Amino acid sequence: MKNIQVIDGAQNNVYDVFQIDDEDFDLIFPEGGGEAVIDDVIARGPADVLDAVFHRLWSRRVRKADDMEIHGVLIYQIKHQDGEAEAAGTDAPAPAGAAEGLERVESHACCGGRQEVWSHRSATLGCQMRFAVYLPPQAQAGRLPVLYWLSGLTCNEQNFITKAGAQRYAAEHGVILVAPDTSPRGDGVADAEGYDLGQGAGFYVDATQQPWAEHYRMYHYVANELPALVEAHFPATAARAISGHSMGGHGALVIALKNPGRYRSVSAFAPIVAPSQVPWGEKAFAAYLGEDREAWKQYDATELVASASERLPLLIDQGEADEFLDGQLRPQLFAAAATAAGYPITLRLQPGYDHSYYFIASFIGEHIAHHAAALR
Repeated sequence: MKNIQVIDGAQNNVYDVFQIDDEDFDLIFPEGGGEAVIDDVIARGPADVLDAVFHRLWSRRVRKADDMEIHGVLIYQIKHQDGEAEAAGTDAPAPAGAAEGLERVESHACCGGRQEVWSHRSATLGCQMRFAVYLPPQAQAGRLPVLYWLSGLTCNEQNFITKAGAQRYAAEHGVILVAPDTSPRGDGVADAEGYDLGQGAGFYVDATQQPWAEHYRMYHYVANELPALVEAHFPATAARAISGHSMGGHGALVIALKNPGRYRSVSAFAPIVAPSQVPWGEKAFAAYLGEDREAWKQYDATELVASASERLPLLIDQGEADEFLDGQLRPQLFAAAATAAGYPITLRLQPGYDHSYYFIASFIGEHIAHHAAALR
């Protein structure tokens, strides 16, 4: 095993130390050690191999007091080849060595910080994608943990940032918010009539069926490509939490349960907890994954919780006046499976609340506090 010092590029050059086996070390440092810049490592690829390498790396943090010999230094967001990395929240150009086409398309003062929207060319999805980033005021002084938000059917990166009122709570707790789009987009991307399949309805799975397989890999994008991009180009630590609404609540639960060690906490508003058993999920899974229901289980939170190896703080809010409660959401199925598996969850049924962003705005502060406690 070898030790890697990861320098985050903040003004005070904060660093952490992680342990890695020799084979993975050689993939990051093909010349046998020294320094490597994260953008160069990612550019070498292949993406799926490096995703697995970094997943193992981030799970092996070493106490600095015990780090002993450093065999390699991995550098994030500092001076690199063509110029200086971007200072968070400024109007400087995109960071040198940025992901292909990384461009800021919106920036607004908000709650003492900046609400931004960025565009980039996704290697995973094969199309141009947008994601929103809220940088609270504390981001000017150093790196912060990140809460990823996954939106529901018909949404894009705008719904959460314009309707939930989450920025004030993120500023209070010092948490970065990242909200991606809900599917690949573009003229060359497969689509379907109706709101519950195709663009705007990616369901956070990696499609295996045509015509969807070429672009619809939202699971891989959210779990791997997007965090790597955020942690390389924004003042973000590797401390992550994940949340979402409806289809996005399904995505948050699945991604957290499938990736032990990757997230500190998870929550959801009105999630589709058992997509294999409800019309929305059955339609999407049959199209994206095929007719083999065994293949569906890997993206079904009610199936996954039964064998979960980690016990994350897990909060679900569900409105009792939600029109989709009995037909599409059925939180009691997940609660029963979690209880049978000994997985502690907090499921709150909120009288009078429906499926809308009025519901989310009413409780988002409590969800952000839930995550902030775990991220500390």
